[in-house]
Amino acid sequence: MTDRNALRIVEDADETPAWRQERRARIVSAAMELFGREPYAAVQMDDIARVAGVGKPTLYRYFPAKDALFLAASDHVLAELEAELTAALAVTRPAEETLADMIHLIMARFSTQLSALGLLGGEQPGLADRTRRLFGERRHTLIGLLRRVLRRGRESGVFRDLDEEATAPMLIGVIRGGLLGASDLPVTRMAEAAVALVLRGTLKSL
Repeated sequence: MTDRNALRIVEDADETPAWRQERRARIVSAAMELFGREPYAAVQMDDIARVAGVGKPTLYRYFPAKDALFLAASDHVLAELEAELTAALAVTRPAEETLADMIHLIMARFSTQLSALGLLGGEQPGLADRTRRLFGERRHTLIGLLRRVLRRGRESGVFRDLDEEATAPMLIGVIRGGLLGASDLPVTRMAEAAVALVLRGTLKSL
């Protein structure tokens, strides 16, 4: 069983009462908010219960431990990012504009998960392995979406004859590394720097 499957509650979605789904979503949203601004070790289940507006016993009925909730929050962030990138690709516009928009979206979402990105770097070894597997599952989709816009730009003659198979995963690594290495800088500034760097290397006219 993959970690993503392990995050699912026992009931099938069609059989789960709407109020249960709403409560679970509220808990995950609270966890996303707290893990997005505090290190993993600093976030307590009491804090998540308070922000979610539920009692601690209720919280534990949905998530038996903090690591399970952390993984659920991380998975939800990545799922939302996939949806945003897919929507960006669906808009008809120049490939360079789509690519710039996608870089901004990835930066914004990754920046809310610096704790998770830190775990991928080796903190909390046990949880790091599980987070890495979860990220790996989602990463393939993110890379695939980036490849599509790179291929679109190359085929339309806007981008250089680049190797999108290698460039797309490299972009993910550059964004992740940049956020971890300069976490004190505004995310918008980091995103603009990444866009300038990437377009300088991809556009034919530069």
